[in-house]
Amino acid sequence: MRILHTADWQLGLRAAQAGERAAEVRAERLASVARIVDLAHELAVDLVLVAGDVFDRQEIDETVLHATIGQLDRLAPIPVVLLPGNHDPLEVGGVWDRRAFARAGAHVVIAREPRELEILPGVAVYPCPLTQRISTQDPTAWIPPRRPEDRRLRIGLAHGALDSLPKRGNFPIALDRAEACDLDYLALGDWHGSMVRGRTAYPGAPEQASFGEKSPGYVLLVELEAGDAEAGEGIHRRPLPRLEQHRVGRFVWCAMETEIRDRTDLVRLEAELAELARPEDLLLRIQVTAPGADAPLRAALDALEERLRARLFVLDWTLEERGDLDGALPDGLLGEVDDALAAILDGAPPPRGLDDLAEVAPDVLREARARLRTLVAVSEAQG
Repeated sequence: MRILHTADWQLGLRAAQAGERAAEVRAERLASVARIVDLAHELAVDLVLVAGDVFDRQEIDETVLHATIGQLDRLAPIPVVLLPGNHDPLEVGGVWDRRAFARAGAHVVIAREPRELEILPGVAVYPCPLTQRISTQDPTAWIPPRRPEDRRLRIGLAHGALDSLPKRGNFPIALDRAEACDLDYLALGDWHGSMVRGRTAYPGAPEQASFGEKSPGYVLLVELEAGDAEAGEGIHRRPLPRLEQHRVGRFVWCAMETEIRDRTDLVRLEAELAELARPEDLLLRIQVTAPGADAPLRAALDALEERLRARLFVLDWTLEERGDLDGALPDGLLGEVDDALAAILDGAPPPRGLDDLAEVAPDVLREARARLRTLVAVSEAQG
């Protein structure tokens, strides 16, 4: 059996970080759904599972809703199961109550209840729809264990955070849920990056939604072996699912920091950016630090910013010019403090009375030195 597993479409995303190009970002999310539909037909899958957050919020624009249903109808006759997530939970008067869904084809199934669905012969799907935005309850806790006589493929469909994920407390999901309930596959959404753990997987969001997300832009082709499995201790184990990533996303959102001291660094930076994505697909947030930049280097930085702004889809450029940390400051209190910070960075013990500085992170000490030099430069400029 072949399944296309996707999640976190978040159609109608506000995309405020994209600034004046937010509307284009929203349009591309619909385009990614069209690519998913095309891929489902190309791969000849038997079932499509959308593991939550089809929409970014309840107050979705009617045109987005109709466009989404149009794409879902293109999937026919492949059945598709849509799971309400924490962005679009099953709430009275919410997006899932809109009249437009009455016009969707019979192959479109909205999972409105936590109950077994036999979408295809010999295949049991256990959807875990969310009814609120925040909860500390495991939405998969209701899934029953396999009965000894049950030889069907059993697939869980949920939206939440595996309890192994860092700082993820909303809708926690037991790490061993697939094994404990003898599921052949547990299809998850919520985590925007790709992650696979045995029979449990996140496909990642098909389009990146913000800076800082790791490895989004994909869907998963899941191949499950049907038929009787070898029994042992009441558990009917089949081989692990075969998973294959397929990229459907266009945009790459990248946040980075870099230090530019000379033109060699500029060449290095442009080479690094060229490796990220096509310029027209790149949303870049970059903080550039240029210690002691002279007039030619500053002009070169301005020229680089201008070139990037003309080529990239979005550029969020911040330039910070700090004083050079290598030269000595004038005699006086500020100079003494700077010398002390430099000595600590070189491994010397802090001066008497400043013992706590030994516990300060090096980057904080360097920042302190940079701020001292900015203070001195401002003071000298003011006479």
